[in-house]
This record gives sequence, C-alpha cells and structure tokens, in this order.
Amino acid sequence: MPVFEQVDARAAGESSSEIDLVVVRVTPGGRQLEQVFAYDIDDPVGHWQRFSAWQQRIVDWLKGKSEVHVICPETDLRLNVAGLTFINSDGKHNMPSGEVFTGPVEDSVEGHVLFSYPAIYRGREVSGIRLSFEKGKVVQASAEANEDLLLQTLDTDERSRYVGEFAIGTNEGITQFTRQILFDEKINGSFHMALGAGYPETGSKNQSAIHWDMICDMREGGEIVVDGPVREVMSDSQVFASQINKLFRDRRYITLQDVVSER
Repeated sequence: MPVFEQVDARAAGESSSEIDLVVVRVTPGGRQLEQVFAYDIDDPVGHWQRFSAWQQRIVDWLKGKSEVHVICPETDLRLNVAGLTFINSDGKHNMPSGEVFTGPVEDSVEGHVLFSYPAIYRGREVSGIRLSFEKGKVVQASAEANEDLLLQTLDTDERSRYVGEFAIGTNEGITQFTRQILFDEKINGSFHMALGAGYPETGSKNQSAIHWDMICDMREGGEIVVDGPVREVMSDSQVFASQINKLFRDRRYITLQDVVSER
C-alpha cells in the first residue's frame, strides 16, 4: 500500500508563493516518488489560480440555491442549503485541494445513502456504510464491517447523528481511493458528507465532538440536481448562461454535474 508523507515546501527549502504548495512523497513498493499536486508541473501556482477561478463559478452558481438532490445507485438524498455558504477549497489552505463544501440546514437531510469506500475513524475501517435520514438525523445505520464502531460513534453526543458538511470533489488528479481522507474527499465525481461538527464559515450550527467524513463515488452513474424541477432551475438560467454559455446550447435544464464536468 502506498505511504504518503506530507512535507511543507517552505520547511523543505523549496520555493513557495501566496498559494502554499505541499510536496507529497509517495512510496509504493519501496520506490519513492515526489509530486507537486498540480496538473501543470511547469506552472503549479498558475494551475491552482486557474482552478480557483473555474471552481468559483460553481460556488457563484450555488449561491442562493435551496434544495440539493443527490441520486446514484442505492442513494437518494435531499438536503436544504438555503442561507448557507459554499466554500471554494482551491489550494490556499491545504493541498491537494479541489472541493466545494457547505453545511446543510441541520434538520433538512432526508433519504438514504450507501457510501462507496470505507470510512476510517481512529485507525479503524468501517466499510459498506448505509445510513437513512429523517429530519436531518440518522435513524438507521448499518455496515458490512465494524458496524459496532459505526453505531458507537453515532452515539457520541446529541449532534453526532446530524450532518455538519456536504461537499463535492472536483480534483481530476485524484482518481483512486487511498485511505487518506485529505486526498479521497477531493476525488472528482464524488461527494462526501461529514457526520458531526460543521464549519462555522459555511453557516453550519452543528456542534459535535466528531467530524467523520464519508465518501460516495458517483463516477459509475448518478447526478446532483439543484433546485429540483426544470422550471425552478431555469429561473436563474440567464445569469448563469452569461458565465458558462455553452452549457445551455440545446439544453432545457442543467444539473450541478454539468457544471463540475465542464471546464
């Protein structure tokens, strides 16, 4: 299994900029590789600046929206984000980056989800996690492995069964599950939710002793639809079309998945 070691570029005596770069050394099978996490190795800072501008279009489009509907195999979730802020995670605070995240209205999550990958908590893996939500709270939970840890952690405190974060991964350079959450939550074509504490900068009010990220990979099929029926989505179409005009050619609706996949 690869071993990942994060190294601060400044501490290593390497060049830095307003966007702090992190060198990650990967050692698979005894071979050590070093990679700066940017697609354009000749201009990594420029890459992340361009990425930030692209991802800001997603954040701008999501501003003022209300309902998010996530649909993929064995997953059907609805949550409300009205009045909350989506954050553009673009490499300024951690690396690799590439996600937009918020905290849903605490009592709004409804439906069920099957998480694709093991969720790791205190060094133990819980795999095959299925959760069902009513009025924001996990009311049913099961796992194929280490279910006892899942149930125990869900009962940590009064708010640990509520969602503190909802996020969409956008980093095309991360293509496989590594068991390193700061990598895996950025997989392009995935979404993740964290049970427990939310980030106050998003407007989340959920407070808990835990913040446990769980990832759902949608690359085999699925979509994220914002503000439901076509007529509601199209109410903002003229403003959005001015930013990403080609997305509206021959289309009568748009989903968030369209925005994420278009650069």
